[in-house]
Amino acid sequence: MPFPSARESTPIRPSQHKLPPGPSLLNPWKSNFAVQRDLLHFLNTLMQAYGDTVRFRLALWPAYLLNRPEDVKVVLQTKSHLYDKDVLFFRMLRPWLGNGLVTNLKPESWLRQRRLIQPAFHKDRIATFDTIMTRETVEVLQRWETNDEENQPFSMLREMQRLTLRIASRALFGSDLSQQLDLFNQALIEVNEFFSGYLRFPFPPLSVPTPGHQRFWRASRFMDSVVYDLMARRLQTHEERQDLLSLLLQAKDEETGEAMSQQQVRDEALTLLLAGYETTATVLAWLWCLLAQHPRVEERLNRELDDVLAGRLPAGTDLPRLPYLQMILEETLRLYPSGWLEMRRAREADELGGYYVPKNTILVWSPYLLHRHPDFWEQPERFDPERRNRSAPSQRQARGADAWVPFGNGPHRCIGQHFAMTEMALVVATLAQHYRFLLAPGYQPEPEPFITLGARHGMPMIKERRETSTLTAASHPTP
Repeated sequence: MPFPSARESTPIRPSQHKLPPGPSLLNPWKSNFAVQRDLLHFLNTLMQAYGDTVRFRLALWPAYLLNRPEDVKVVLQTKSHLYDKDVLFFRMLRPWLGNGLVTNLKPESWLRQRRLIQPAFHKDRIATFDTIMTRETVEVLQRWETNDEENQPFSMLREMQRLTLRIASRALFGSDLSQQLDLFNQALIEVNEFFSGYLRFPFPPLSVPTPGHQRFWRASRFMDSVVYDLMARRLQTHEERQDLLSLLLQAKDEETGEAMSQQQVRDEALTLLLAGYETTATVLAWLWCLLAQHPRVEERLNRELDDVLAGRLPAGTDLPRLPYLQMILEETLRLYPSGWLEMRRAREADELGGYYVPKNTILVWSPYLLHRHPDFWEQPERFDPERRNRSAPSQRQARGADAWVPFGNGPHRCIGQHFAMTEMALVVATLAQHYRFLLAPGYQPEPEPFITLGARHGMPMIKERRETSTLTAASHPTP
């Protein structure tokens, strides 16, 4: 599908050059300091002070903050051809992730890659991974049973990261990574943590051999060697498998019949691995936090799990019979979307919400703020899994499908949405049958916005065995 050229868009007349309100642009360093200190707080402050469209500076670039679903829809869907991802955030990730779906800056090239990868994430394919998801979660239960660390605070965020990383690694590479899984995952964690800090203060350049940069490159090279070795073995044996790496290697362009280069497969594999563990882990950590704060919701969830599953392991086919669990996931994603920040660049001049958008303006929006907009969500700070059923028809119509965007929207909607929703549902349905989780005494949950929306201090919690739990070898066979 060709992308419309800029000449096909409606020209902007000089009389339409109205700019949105915002703070003074004469002192960009003041904004930069606020951005580095806490970007989410800074954006919320701008919105409270100036409204739903705000003009400000992001580093040295002119930027607009958007907080209306109709404006975000224009950028992501209606005129997506006029906006690209050629912004500093995505450029800074390219030394590591290369030209994967997240960091591919050219719309035409990105579309080709999306078409190649899409079949690997068909619902029928995802259904084959539910055993991996439950098996890795059972290993967590067995480790907890062995360690017997009840009443001892632990980092729920770190625990969920460990679990989702193992699930993502198994789904991507199958069993071939078994002997190197822990080393590979540790390298990925090191690189991810490095970038979480580097994106906030990208200095000095990665080419400068500081100790931190050398550790990053060392971990990155190790991951590359593992991925390329796995790829070579698959190509040599011609063995048909259903893990994601095999599907990437087998993918062919429908128009040209061309396969992806090995470099491109590497880039997509690491991109999928990063996106498939970090984002899911943060949502799960916030979900357990919300259940701890809302015991009535937790009780209703437990009744649903007991009625439907009766103590057995869940499967993907059980999920349609767990509607309240689905509601909890959707409401958690509303309040704490892991992808809390999105950016695009205007390729040409445009108009949004009655305001002129000059060429090269950076468009910024936060699903975290959009999901809490009082025009579209009644009592937006309240955790209410049945919110969508209880909302007035007029409010549901006003927000439509564009005010809830934890996975993005339009052509760039997250390709792994169904995988993530299935994984989170199976993890919760497995763990919640045996344990409930309490916030550590004195801990006040607070978002920590880096690449994803984490929790300060790692969300310390205490696990408590449910009275109805019967964790046995029969109900949870050894993986």
